Amino acid sequence: MRFSSFSLGVVVVLLLAGHVFASGKKILIIHSYHPSLSWTMQYTHGIRDFLGATVQLDHFYLDTKRIPASQFKARVEAALAYYRQIQPDLVMLGDDNALFLLWEPIATKGTPVVFFGINSNLRHYFDAIPP
Repeated sequence: MRFSSFSLGVVVVLLLAGHVFASGKKILIIHSYHPSLSWTMQYTHGIRDFLGATVQLDHFYLDTKRIPASQFKARVEAALAYYRQIQPDLVMLGDDNALFLLWEPIATKGTPVVFFGINSNLRHYFDAIPP
């Protein structure tokens, strides 16, 4: 059921942000976890199947499920360096840790950010959301 909801969410996001997804655009997907985690593999396949032929997809894996929290800052710095290197047209942040750690530094650069797979209440991440 979670994958089906995700698929529907991706379709809605893609329809609403169609101008970003014109042929040749670059999308960076920053994953909270590692590439062999089944959840990561499922949504990666779904995104690739839906968008793969029309855009360039790049991936960065924070691996926050397997590394200690003391290493998160170094992974965030590596993700931001990769973001600056490839200069994507859009960034997709997959799961809570990617959103928490990276939405603000990327969004303040003017790059559109889409997030998915969020389990926590969004008020924990965005102070401006009214109750």
